[in-house]
This record gives sequence, structure tokens and C-alpha cells, in this order.
Amino acid sequence: MQIKQSFFSILLVLLLLFGIVSPLTFSFAVEEVYDYGQFTDKINTSSQKIIEKDLTFSSSRTSFSLVFPDYIPTADDDIEVEWTIDGKKFDRILDIDDATDISVISTFPLVTHPTQNIHLKVTFQKEIPSDFLVISSSQEPTWKKLSFAPGSFIALAESGPRIITRAEWWADESLRYLSPSYVTKKKADWVARGETPKVITETQSAHDARIKESNQFTAINAMDPDARNTVSIQRFEGIHKLFWPIEKVKKVSKIVIHHTAESLDQDATDDVLIRAIYSYHAQTRAWWDIGYNYIIGQRGQVYEGRAGGDYTEGAHVYGDNAGTVGISVIGNYDVLHLNRDQEKWLLDTITWLAQKYGIDVNADSVWAKVCGKWENCIWKAVTTPSLIWHRDLGMTDCPGNNIYDRLGEFRATVSARVGSVKPIYNPEPYKIDPVEPEDMVTYQTIEPPSQIPSTRLAWTDSQVFTPTASFGGKPIQIKLSYSGASMTLAPATLKKPNARAGVKIVPFTSKDTANIVLDGNENLKISIGNQIYTAKTFSLSSDVLRISSWSRLPDWDSAKKYNDNLFRWKITLRNQNGRLLVVNELPLEDYLRGIWEVSNTDLPEKIKTIIVAARSYASFYMNPQNRKFSTILYDGSDNPDEFQKYLWYSYELRSPNTSKAVQDTKFEVIKYVWQIVKAWYFSSSDGKTRSYLEYCQTNGWKDCKDIPYLQSVSDPAWVGKVRAGHGVGISGIWATYAASLWKTYKEIIQYYMKWVRVLKNE
Repeated sequence: MQIKQSFFSILLVLLLLFGIVSPLTFSFAVEEVYDYGQFTDKINTSSQKIIEKDLTFSSSRTSFSLVFPDYIPTADDDIEVEWTIDGKKFDRILDIDDATDISVISTFPLVTHPTQNIHLKVTFQKEIPSDFLVISSSQEPTWKKLSFAPGSFIALAESGPRIITRAEWWADESLRYLSPSYVTKKKADWVARGETPKVITETQSAHDARIKESNQFTAINAMDPDARNTVSIQRFEGIHKLFWPIEKVKKVSKIVIHHTAESLDQDATDDVLIRAIYSYHAQTRAWWDIGYNYIIGQRGQVYEGRAGGDYTEGAHVYGDNAGTVGISVIGNYDVLHLNRDQEKWLLDTITWLAQKYGIDVNADSVWAKVCGKWENCIWKAVTTPSLIWHRDLGMTDCPGNNIYDRLGEFRATVSARVGSVKPIYNPEPYKIDPVEPEDMVTYQTIEPPSQIPSTRLAWTDSQVFTPTASFGGKPIQIKLSYSGASMTLAPATLKKPNARAGVKIVPFTSKDTANIVLDGNENLKISIGNQIYTAKTFSLSSDVLRISSWSRLPDWDSAKKYNDNLFRWKITLRNQNGRLLVVNELPLEDYLRGIWEVSNTDLPEKIKTIIVAARSYASFYMNPQNRKFSTILYDGSDNPDEFQKYLWYSYELRSPNTSKAVQDTKFEVIKYVWQIVKAWYFSSSDGKTRSYLEYCQTNGWKDCKDIPYLQSVSDPAWVGKVRAGHGVGISGIWATYAASLWKTYKEIIQYYMKWVRVLKNE
């Protein structure tokens, strides 16, 4: 198959990667574009679509982008990418840390060479895009080395590390510059519009969210004003206008450690890898320079990162770039360990920076962190020491567990070297370059449309949905916390549903909607199109259902992308003495994908631990001998105060790691003497867990008995803290700590629950 290099494809690539701006450079070039039609399509039995192809490039590559013009993934694992380069597989290369869902998904820098055999495999878990492009980009300097403004380092200590400058690693400074033709065109535009500020229209909800974010962020910034106080903003270097101005602060308060996250290529030298990172940060991520202030190489060499010198604000920790200095170690330290040279020069560089800026690495201060998806905020204040890892301020795994676990050791070493210090303020004079008209923006709010069209998931199937035991054993029935006296219920996919009014099967298509109201104290009145039915119960079955009358938008979801009113398999309604009883019936494995008992961002072994415990807890109460509720109409509820926190199918869409843990532990439960146990778990202890006997007696219950597998054990990660939860069984905080030490979920479970076994319940 031939490579497609049409004018449209190249134009689309440039628009998607660089907006409408083309910098004056030839060192970063889009040379090859593969389109969707050139890949081999394969369908496997799990309804995933796989496309794959051998790729050939005419020169060295550095990063690749998958462009989906009409498709936005809904979860991190909707798309899985695997590269095989000369027989070696790379499958953890997508840059999703701190990322929002976008239609251009990029890889971390992945250096390839023309002589290598390259195979790309892309797996779509759910929705299939109608089209996409695979774009490769080169990074080797093909023209002259540019070094218009090498950074000058203030008060460079004699004892400091030897810094390999940008000029020495052949940084192409033109990547940071606007082209003269672009500047000329913009100036003509300014004159034509009389230098009127640019107007951006936004909806009222977007306006409110922007103001809320600004207010929260400003309030946190005010807690350390010197570190957020901008001393200078440089918009030009000579005649060259910068895409991203060089901004410097009055004081640097924190040192943040990262890893670059790519797999090391033993054939690539540091300068090749750094140029790859540079072009990726500057143009693919549109930061217009390398994000880190310093980079530690494969053998410990220290490289100058972002241009500008001391006190320069980088692009390495979202929300906290001002007042921090970022150091990144080349490599992926979820897999690798620091070698002797890297460890020495990383510690020496931290020590040097602490002395240079007067940073007490043990001193605490308040900084900003993006709130998690389930928190009712955009930014939150966090108190951290002054030497931290990226994950302490960002929603990310960076810098990898093998560096993260050594935080205390590094802090102690540097503290002993540096001793007592005072902040050292930027000696440069205040110099703020004026804002030019093209940088001036005003906002104008617009009202949203009066009717927002409903959306359906893009799955199609002409067959009738029929519940069967093949979905994973006996289904579980969960009472939903729906409190209305009426309901609007419809399929959320185009698969034909199965509807029953009482025991009677009633006509229902994928485009129909059922409106259900109470009829006295016993019956329901069901309206489907022009037909009206009266029955004691109504049930609707399909692969995904939507309760349209239930608005449950998460507070954090300003884009209104997720409404927690989607359900798998079957919804049954009853008139229970004049109240609407709503029950979701679904396979136990699907139920577990929708429970929010553990965060999607937790470590994999921690997630597996809680999923196995939650499966055991639910299975225990599904047994008729262990009923929690005195009814046969349901086994559990979605209320965490009564049962477990169940957020239904919408949570499954945005929590891929939970779903993966369910699959990885399929059917596994906790058993004691071959019986499924009621698996107790809670948030965090005060240094030790409580035995069931102690818990029972503390609550003043009668007939308290000792349970052999629920004994008190040490909880070393939380000594001296306040207990959160009942304190019996598995402690979530220590499960996280144990997972970070590479303990498996079975080891964590058996630490807390003596003499139990994790077995499949098939």
C-alpha cells in the first residue's frame, strides 16, 4: 500500500498539530501520513476492533500522533496502542497523564530509525471511529544549529553540576519563534480591526466554570505570593517573537522531580532523546519549548532544559509552574531503577538548586492541585514539602514508583547537605514586555440552545437483547436510590430491547420510550407510544438503558459529558405501597465495573484488592442464608451507607482501570474454610486495624464472637493518624502503600485477613 500524501492530509495535520501557526523551521517535519483505509481490519470475539499495519519511514522518527477528526474517546482505555519495533513491544506509550479527552492522541517520544521493522496495532474497545490518521514526525536537525539566545545562569555555584547547554545538545531555537510571515499578517489584521481585542464567545456554564477555576486558583496562589509574583515577561528574543513568553518569578519555592516516561533506546544518545522530548513538548503538546528546567541523562549528565535561565517558569506541573523548578530523569521509572550516576547527579542537582534558591527541602507550604473527578472543586490547596515528586501536585504516576518510593531518603540526604537556608530572591529588575493586540482577549457569554439533542451510544445490533446466564453467573439485584413518583425509561443503544408489563411481553423498539407513573398503591401505568398498559411491574432489558427522568450530572463535570443515569442489562419497576421501587438487575461482574469503592487513579494492585473484597461482599449477601435486606426483591442497594457505592454504567465508561481489575480478577472471591466471607474493608486506620470482636464490643452489641480471619493487625502506613471508617478488615490506605511496594492483591488481602484464600467462585 502506498503512503498517502495529499494536500488535504498535510493541511489537516498542520491544522490539528499547530493550529493555524507554522513556525519558521524545517527540523520538525511531517513526512509520512497513513490513513485509516491502509490498515487491515480485524474483528475478534470480544467485540473489539483491531487495526494493524507494518509501517515504513524514510528517516528517523521521534513521536507519533493518532488523529481522530470526528471522534473523542470517553475513557483512557477506549484506545490501546501497541508498537513492535524490531520484535520489541511498546504498549505503555500514550501520554495520558494530566490530559483531557481530545481527538489527537500522542505518544511519548519514541525514537525509530529507517532500518527498523515497525508494526502498529490499535485496538478500539468500544466506539469505532469512522476515520483516523497516523502522523509521524522527524526530529533530526537538517539545517544549521540555532542558538540565538543561550540561557545565562545567575550565580552559578562553582560546586554545581556541569550543565550541558541547549546549544551543546543542538536545540533548534526556531521551534520557539513565530514566523515573520505570521507576524506580518497579524499586524495587518490589527490595523484592519483598529487593534480591537479578540472576542471569544462562551456559554454561561463555561463562563461560570472559568470564573470558578480562576477564583479557586487565585485564592491558593495568594498563600505564597512571592513564588507567584512575576518579575519579568520576555515576549521577544531579538527580532523573534516567542510563541510562549519567557516568564520569571521573584522566588523559587519548590523542586519537582519527574521522569520522561519513555522506554530507553540503548542505540539513542542523550542528545537524540532530548531533542525528541523537545520537539514533542514544543509542538505536539504546544508548550513551545521543553517543559522541564533540567534533564538528567542516561549516565547522569545534567542538561539545560527550558530556555531562559534561572527563575524561569517551566511547563512541567500544571497549575504550579510559577515558583517551581522541574528536574526530569530520562526513562520510565515504573520499570527502571536509577543507576549510580543518575542518582549521584540527581542528588547533586537538587542540592545545587536548594542552595541557589535558598530552598529548605523539608519546609511545608500550600500549593494548588487539580481536584479529582469526584471532588466538588476544580483546584484544591495541598500542603507539601519543598522537594516533591510530580504526582504530589498532579493527577499522574510521574516520576514512577521506583523514584517515588525514595522521596524521604532524597529529602533527608539533601537536607543534611544544605543545612539552614533563607529564600534567595531574583536579582533581575522588573521588566514586563507590553501585551500586543493579538494577545488581548475578552469573553462574551452566550445562552445555550433551548433544546439539547439527546445522544445515544454508537452501538448497533438488529438482534433482540435477551438476558442469559452467559453474562457471568447469577445476576445481582440492586435497589436504586430513585425517589420520583414517575419515570422515563429508554434504551441507550440501538439494540432492540425486551419489555414486559407484568408477565406480558409488550412491543418495544430501540427508539421507543416508556413513561411510567404510579396508579394507586399497587399498579403502574405504562405509556409506550400510543399504547397504555396497567400492571403491577414493568421491566425493560437491553445492553444499556437510560433513566431520562433522572438527572445526575457529577458536580465536577462542567462539560456535562457524564450523566450518571445509564444502566446495564435490566431495570424493573414496582408500585410498593404507593412508592416507586426501582431495581437494576445485572451480572455481578458488570455490577463491579460500576461501583465506586476505589479510585480509577489508584495503583492496580490496590484496585484489585478492593474489587475482590467488593465481589466477596456482594456474593455473601446474594446467598439466601445471608440476606442483608428482608426481601427477595433485591440483594443490595446503591447507597454506600447500606451496601456499596454503585454509580452504574457511566462510571464504567470513565473508570477503565476498575474494569480492567474486574477482568483480571474475574470470579475471584475471598473464602475461609471454603465459604465466601463477608469481606470487611474501610478507608484508613490509626496505625492498626480492629478485630471484629473489638468492634462488636465497642459498639455494645450482644453475643459478640471472635472471627478468626478478622483479627487486629499493624497498619504501618497510618501510625498516629485518625481512623476513617469502622477499622475492621482491609485498610485502604495501607493497601495503597503495599501496592506501591509491589505487593500483589492476594498478598494484601491475606495480610489483613488471616487464613483466607482467594479462589474463583465458578
